[in-house]
Amino acid sequence: MGRLQVPKIVRPLALKDYAEEFGQEVIHVWLNPPRELWLKYDPLVDEAGKIRKRLSDREKPLETVEAEAAVKRLGEIGGEIQAWYAEIWSQGPDEKSRWTTGEIEELISGTMKTDPALWPWLTGRTLVMILEHRNLAKKG
Repeated sequence: MGRLQVPKIVRPLALKDYAEEFGQEVIHVWLNPPRELWLKYDPLVDEAGKIRKRLSDREKPLETVEAEAAVKRLGEIGGEIQAWYAEIWSQGPDEKSRWTTGEIEELISGTMKTDPALWPWLTGRTLVMILEHRNLAKKG
């Protein structure tokens, strides 16, 4: 790139902003992922939304085989989204700040029973942090 080497910009997402009970727990969010990684996210979310809509269409229900394929694809997309977050959340300062797809899957399944608002809050805040950074970079 030349004279200026752009570092990974990583900022903590304080979970106490969701609930004080989390104390000092943070997730490290990579604010400037490469364009290729950033551009993978929206198509996955869009495809999942279309599949969910199609699965819930009562006027034109899917045949069993189609529905099974749609549910399978939804699971695959979920795994790809989890991998995306694992990448975004694994750029912190040390090994204990790294996330695996399995840990994210555990987080989702565990909190769906106890605190279903946590996963949407984490993903929403992560995206807001990245978008705010990108918008600041554009405004310069």
